[in-house]
Amino acid sequence: MTEPNKDGQGAGGENGAGNNPNPNPNPKPADSKPPKKTKARALVDFDLGGKPVKANDVLLLSERELKAYAGNVDPSPEAVKYAESLGKGGEDEEALEA
Repeated sequence: MTEPNKDGQGAGGENGAGNNPNPNPNPKPADSKPPKKTKARALVDFDLGGKPVKANDVLLLSERELKAYAGNVDPSPEAVKYAESLGKGGEDEEALEA
């Protein structure tokens, strides 16, 4: 049996706290909000998950989709503004969502 030291803990410093493999037994649930979507201009014609996309369409994509379609889309505000000025997915028109 371990002798307690002057602060009341065992010689190895154990006070029972190190015995729990999960120090936070009630973790906060994962955020269930849908992923943030970003507008992006299609640079070329391509297929987006079974949907045909034309160059200069304005798309609404998640961060993951932006990475997956890098080279086919441009999320810069200038590119989106340009595509919207052409009347494809503009302010009054809804952007295509993946």
